[in-house]
Amino acid sequence: LSEHPVVQLVSAISKKPLSQDEMQIIVTKNPVKVFEKGTYMHKEGEISKHCYFNFKGLVRQYYIKDGEEVTVEFFTDMQPVTATLSNVDGIPSKYNLECLEDCTMSMLEEQDEKDLYRMFPHFETTCRIELEKMHGEYQVKMTQYIHSTPEERYLNVLDTRPDLLHRVP
Repeated sequence: LSEHPVVQLVSAISKKPLSQDEMQIIVTKNPVKVFEKGTYMHKEGEISKHCYFNFKGLVRQYYIKDGEEVTVEFFTDMQPVTATLSNVDGIPSKYNLECLEDCTMSMLEEQDEKDLYRMFPHFETTCRIELEKMHGEYQVKMTQYIHSTPEERYLNVLDTRPDLLHRVP
């Protein structure tokens, strides 16, 4: 059990050894699945039922505006992937989540996440702290985007995510 990728991830983030019971429940509630390139994990208008963690692969988040696809984000290896507001609030999503490569991901249903929080309060604390970090990073990213020219945005991608240029079609 300790070799399961989700157990290793949770152990690394929480910085706390997991009990056998915790490992077993985490493995049961977080199946790891391979999604083939071209698979839609979620489509605009659907209510998201899962949070994902992308261990390996590339996912594009986008929406359609006036018949054109508008890319919002690319999720790469070792990143969480979710249509957050849809998942949390139970509302139809404004986004599509498409695998641009074969992706290996864990899947966690909303109710299973709540069950894990109830059973293991430190798991909720760990997730909250990680979400706060992600929120802070997103705020910095949005501020940079708003205050940058298109050329500066491109140069920033070259600097911070050079792998995308080789992975995005």
